[in-house]
Amino acid sequence: PTWQNFGNYLSASGQNYTSITDKISNYAYAFVDYEEGIYIGYRYYETRGFTDGEGWYDDHVVYPFGYGLSYTSFTQTITNKNALNGSSITKDNEISVNVRVTNTGNVAGKEVVQIYVTAPYTVGQIEKSHVVLAGFAKTPMINPGQNTTVTIELDPYSFASYDDKDMNLNGFSGYELDSGSYTLRLGKNAHESFDNFQMTVASPGIRFGTDLVTGNEVINRFEDADDEVAVLLSRSDWDGTFPSPRTSAEKIISAITNERINATETNNPNVYTEYPIIGESNETTLRDLINKEYSDPLWEELLSRITADELIDLFNKGAFQTIDILSIGKPRTTEADGPAGFVNFMSSPETGAVYGTSHYTSEPVMAATFNVDLLFSLGEAVGDEALIGDERGDGAPYSGWYAPGINIHRSLFGGRVGEYFSEDPFLSGVLAANQVQGAKSKGVYMMLKHFAVNEQETSRSGVATWLSEQTLREIYLKPFEYAVKDGEATGVMSSFNRIGTVWAGGDYRLLTEVLRNEWGFRGTVISDFNTGSHMSSKQMAYAGGDLNLQNFGQEWSARKSNASDMTILRNAAKNVLYTVANSNAMNTAVVAYKLPIWVVAIIILDSTVIGSFGIWGFFAIKKSIKVSKSK
Repeated sequence: PTWQNFGNYLSASGQNYTSITDKISNYAYAFVDYEEGIYIGYRYYETRGFTDGEGWYDDHVVYPFGYGLSYTSFTQTITNKNALNGSSITKDNEISVNVRVTNTGNVAGKEVVQIYVTAPYTVGQIEKSHVVLAGFAKTPMINPGQNTTVTIELDPYSFASYDDKDMNLNGFSGYELDSGSYTLRLGKNAHESFDNFQMTVASPGIRFGTDLVTGNEVINRFEDADDEVAVLLSRSDWDGTFPSPRTSAEKIISAITNERINATETNNPNVYTEYPIIGESNETTLRDLINKEYSDPLWEELLSRITADELIDLFNKGAFQTIDILSIGKPRTTEADGPAGFVNFMSSPETGAVYGTSHYTSEPVMAATFNVDLLFSLGEAVGDEALIGDERGDGAPYSGWYAPGINIHRSLFGGRVGEYFSEDPFLSGVLAANQVQGAKSKGVYMMLKHFAVNEQETSRSGVATWLSEQTLREIYLKPFEYAVKDGEATGVMSSFNRIGTVWAGGDYRLLTEVLRNEWGFRGTVISDFNTGSHMSSKQMAYAGGDLNLQNFGQEWSARKSNASDMTILRNAAKNVLYTVANSNAMNTAVVAYKLPIWVVAIIILDSTVIGSFGIWGFFAIKKSIKVSKSK
């Protein structure tokens, strides 16, 4: 169903608004409508196959999600099925499923164990996929005739629905599990099962009104993001709600949309009137903060040492690096692009050269392994390369990595699906969390990208992405949530696009209220490459962005005498410094940087030339004096 609303809608400029009365930049005023809601990938095909029958399914699906081949064969059995069948699902208890996997073939091999959940569905209430992946594991190597038992822990929160409009009329909006019977399937894939069992959620259901990690309130924050979604696909009426492209009349931009797209004012509601302490003299250095909690009061002492100029430079000079602030013992760090290993097409001696690194397979291939240990090892491998770093230059490690890409395969025709794991948010998030942990074990901080709903390249710079909050929360934010909470990521990269009319990289709701407050993220938010236009550097900083990935004149000219600007930059500096303090950049102490060889050569040449002119001048003057005396 995404085919109806994707890219340029199969016509030149088909994605663009028309009748724009107030155009302030030269980029396209474009839109994309996620009318399919939660029904993307297997969620659509498995659900429609359930409602419309196997004939429909066979006509539309060749290989189900989770399908795989092997040189051998396996059986899988739930060994604790009797204990689980008929038991209750509760809010705070994980469900342990023990699965015995037996190799019934003639060669050794590994098998993937997959658990899917089918939740109760009521027509006219919360939209739900017929099956949702809730747990998986990869076995070790199993020899022919041998078996192994794996335990998969299922968190009820992972298969909760997000009811943004109180569709079940229980007076609650947020993540919840309706009361009723749930089927848990041990799947060969999303369509075929080895076995299943039933569990029950007691009335009135389970509600997650606060985040399970932070305890902070989870509420609707993006209710305006579906203002232009004409219809949302429903399993109760596939044909009547099936997505369709906009008509010519629907492409005419409204006055309110035109105004909001042009706006770059912050939606940060806070007022900062007290001028922060900066430029103070004390002895605290960044090395004193290694392994300290984000809330440690010593951070205030460190931040009070940084000057206004240093705060501004740290924020603005964020292209593939963080700058050094040697007055507090902060080294320069090198950050490389990704996600298939360290790459940097814009590296330089000034920002740290990246070279001689390995290229790994694409993320869809990584995801097809369903192997969390392999993703952890991949993170470690890249981390080992990072420790070698710039061996021809200053010898510093590579500390940051713009990876992994964890947007969703909304459409197979997305321009960067090769950089993203999967169509499934749970698989994407769990794999990303393990890769992050592997890299962190070597001191590399990863920048999860692109936050959020960056699922197409067409008009990506500023495209207005219209979707319901249920769709946003259940599908597109979930991979980032898992990578932040389980992977403890300390870096995030925002995206080019808008959520509704607000640029994602300048949206306080996204970067602060959800990412930092709800999920408890601690670390650095960097923009995607700042091309100007809709990407306001000031709006980004006030939203919770910390590094401005730019080198083409998109600096924020923050006011040194302004309490609000300086407070925002001081907060941004703390986030960057927290990330760096917990990285391999602190493996050695840096007291100064050697100048590049070419700079040294120019200095020597300049000095030689100046010296030669000086000597020549000396003798010329001396000769002139002698001539004068002789006269």
